[in-house]
Amino acid sequence: MHQNPTTTRPRGTTALAAGLSALLTLGTVTALTAGTATAQGQPDRDQVCAPLSSKKIDTTGDPMTVVLTAPAGMLITDYCVKGGSINQGDGPQYVTLDTPLPSIAITYYSTAAAKYRAVSHYSFSTTPVTAPEPDPEPAPDPEPAPDPQPVPDPQPEPEPEPDPEPQPEPPTIPPNPPTNPGGPFDHNWKYADPTCAGLVVAYPSDLPQGQSNDVNIRLRTPHGQITLNYHNNEGTWSGTRAFPYSQHRSWPAGTTDYTVEWIQVAGTNYHWEKGLRCLLEADGDDTTLDVPRAVTAIEDFEDAKVKLRRGQRAPTDLVSIDQPGLESVELQRLQKGDWTTKDSLPADSGRVLVSYPKERRKGTSRYRLVVPGSESVTGAVSSVLKVKVRR
Repeated sequence: MHQNPTTTRPRGTTALAAGLSALLTLGTVTALTAGTATAQGQPDRDQVCAPLSSKKIDTTGDPMTVVLTAPAGMLITDYCVKGGSINQGDGPQYVTLDTPLPSIAITYYSTAAAKYRAVSHYSFSTTPVTAPEPDPEPAPDPEPAPDPQPVPDPQPEPEPEPDPEPQPEPPTIPPNPPTNPGGPFDHNWKYADPTCAGLVVAYPSDLPQGQSNDVNIRLRTPHGQITLNYHNNEGTWSGTRAFPYSQHRSWPAGTTDYTVEWIQVAGTNYHWEKGLRCLLEADGDDTTLDVPRAVTAIEDFEDAKVKLRRGQRAPTDLVSIDQPGLESVELQRLQKGDWTTKDSLPADSGRVLVSYPKERRKGTSRYRLVVPGSESVTGAVSSVLKVKVRR
């Protein structure tokens, strides 16, 4: 806040579309990080994604969320996503879907930086849609055998079909790192913050057996408070797992405004409870829903008035930004009826240090902060700071 009388996201977080229905009907998935390079002629999987069925596809505009859509008659079975720099410890991540889907929204979480990054490229594999077999029809009554027909001349044998293109070798899958390399297991290990689509948990490789078969996620919805319990009836989870909210049987259908309040993951004493409000917006035809977006909030920037002399500037201000997304926060000034950007402030840590320009003219200056919206966050506009300048 401004210390004056009468004073007033990382580059990235959020989200797992052919709409929410495709994204949130996703079953549990396993995220895998590639290891060593593949065979001769294949890309180094420590650096980039393998081509898979779709080939490697580069993004434009540094999106946080990318929607993959399978060709007609096909379903997506697995994908690779890459973001950040390999020099920062951010390698490609391979994800296998337990249930093939026609489309899915993907994000990239950097375990090295503990934050979401822009997606730089991706690839995915597909499989044909399998149509259900029709019920067998009753066998018709046998017809009398026809008179024998003359045997036709043999047809020439068809040309052999070309061999299918060789598929890339599967990636080498290293285990997740332990909680305390070289030391005892740390019962306070942390998992990634949730997105508005679901929770992803990277279970450490040194997790004792039998401790990872439950996840509880508490949500606040217009229908009241609910807790989604995910239980592994066939053993315990390992590797990296995703738990989408609306895939759960207790998800209230039609929910478009909800807050993730509290999370408990079996195997760690750490509980996430920061609070994450999410919105869904109806698509143009009102038949599908967009990818859920986190609600951006600008805190500690109050509607205030500051009095200065010409040549002075308003005190520097430290402002908290909840869910900023990947874009920088803009400091804007009202000039001749239009808001003009005076400074761009990275919000990687969720906080920005705002420095105001010198006031060179008598009168009243007006400032505000703007967080641009995107496919993963709503964006926000602050209240207005008024700076009255005297001679």
